[in-house]
Amino acid sequence: MDRKRHENKTLIVNTMIYDGTKADPFRGSILIEDGKIVDVKKQFSCEYEMSQAFDGLIIDGKKFATMPGFIDIHTHSDISIFAAPDVSAKVFQGVTTDVIGNCSIGPAPASPHLKKWGWRKKEEKWLKRAGIDPSFISWEKWSDFAKALKDQKKAINIAGLVPHGPVRAKVLGFRRKKADTQSIKEMNNYFADGMEAGAFGFSSGLSYTPSKFASRQELVEFSKEVAKYGGYYASHIRSEREGFLEAIEEAIMIGKEASIPVQISHFKVMGRENWGLIDQGIEIVNKNLSSVDITCDVYPYIFSSTFPQNLKNLIKNGENGDSLVKMKEGVFWEDIIIIEHPKTEYIGKSLKAVAAEENLACQKWLNENCDKKNIGVKIESISEVDLEKAVKYSQSMIGSDSYGMNASEIFTSSWVNPRNFGAFPKVFRDFVKKGIISWSEAVNKMTLMPAKKLGLKDRGMIKPGMKADLTIVCKDEFQDQATLVEPFRYAKGVKFVFVNGKPVVMDGELTEARPGILLEKNR
Repeated sequence: MDRKRHENKTLIVNTMIYDGTKADPFRGSILIEDGKIVDVKKQFSCEYEMSQAFDGLIIDGKKFATMPGFIDIHTHSDISIFAAPDVSAKVFQGVTTDVIGNCSIGPAPASPHLKKWGWRKKEEKWLKRAGIDPSFISWEKWSDFAKALKDQKKAINIAGLVPHGPVRAKVLGFRRKKADTQSIKEMNNYFADGMEAGAFGFSSGLSYTPSKFASRQELVEFSKEVAKYGGYYASHIRSEREGFLEAIEEAIMIGKEASIPVQISHFKVMGRENWGLIDQGIEIVNKNLSSVDITCDVYPYIFSSTFPQNLKNLIKNGENGDSLVKMKEGVFWEDIIIIEHPKTEYIGKSLKAVAAEENLACQKWLNENCDKKNIGVKIESISEVDLEKAVKYSQSMIGSDSYGMNASEIFTSSWVNPRNFGAFPKVFRDFVKKGIISWSEAVNKMTLMPAKKLGLKDRGMIKPGMKADLTIVCKDEFQDQATLVEPFRYAKGVKFVFVNGKPVVMDGELTEARPGILLEKNR
């Protein structure tokens, strides 16, 4: 290929095309011009010879599969995008759009209360390492934040949700207080501001302070406001353990009462004693599909992230104030894996094994280490069978629940989770190869499904008129490499990634292009 040819034209020939629907792939060619797909044709390889007169970049795709760029429906890249605008951890997975503002977490509207958040401290550390003054996180409204996102040069597109947590903190602080009529009105002004600025909906995080203090009726009122703009309600539900079914029902009832589409975040059941509840969760969703647009997102791992202090609190209080005895029955020390520790030989081992090496009871080891900042753990608390069912479920799509990162020193030793670098290729390596879902179904869950949820009519599918967000991979090579022990390893097998028609990965290498934009609903 000749890289010096006209940069606004690209012809991908003789490639296997997965168009974003669940349809079988076909071999053909794709013509890109000025950021859009202008033609898609089925062709034979001999037509490649005819394309030599083309005045632009030509990619011989005979060894590759070409798909719409992946849309990560559930991310937390709100601040990391400023620290790592190359977002290489995402583009090497084939991701071209991140949806931010999930789980009620986000930087706007700003208030003194948000500085207490653990993730805010972590994000400020990233900014400092990137040479950015963290004080710029001072947006009074989501629309102010949106302007900063627009101005920031970035490799991928960003679509935003207005998070409930900062809005409630701005109006009511971190208090366990019922929102009265005036408070709801004030909060709705912030949600309206965000929606008018192009947000796609709003999110709650009902196991996090302060979002967890919201009543169902409060959330219904916000949902009604957001529904006026055609947005959706994304919920990190109140319980992913024994209260899982009731939590799903609450999210669905909010959707019904407010006439708003619902997205259930990271659809999973945690704790061995709760395994199998995923079946009943699916039944509840299916039963209500005729009256509410309900979808969910899933990250393809059996462990979740936490810190020893959070784990201690969970055991002591329970997720919803359950007794210590009840929670202890559900904790299996061998399921708790050390992911950060000054002694590198401990990383990857279970808490039970490490405690035994130090001749301590597991609870005593936890008590002695829970306040140490350089120790982190993960809980392998999700059933493989449940996870397979969640991924396979017709209403589920893939969301990484991760940050847009790179492998630089900005992020190392912080938020150690392989899903930052490997969630999307892991779906193909594990679930497609096992026959849980087909390649076409996996692509659909990463492209057209999230595009439809967002209401994007010009992305998520390969057909003329669509924006040229494309991912081109070598199918045999495409897989994740990040692990618990080595979480900052890039995925392999991605050969080209186009964002708005510009290559951000070329011949398997990152480019300097930053063609990403802030996507805005109804614009």
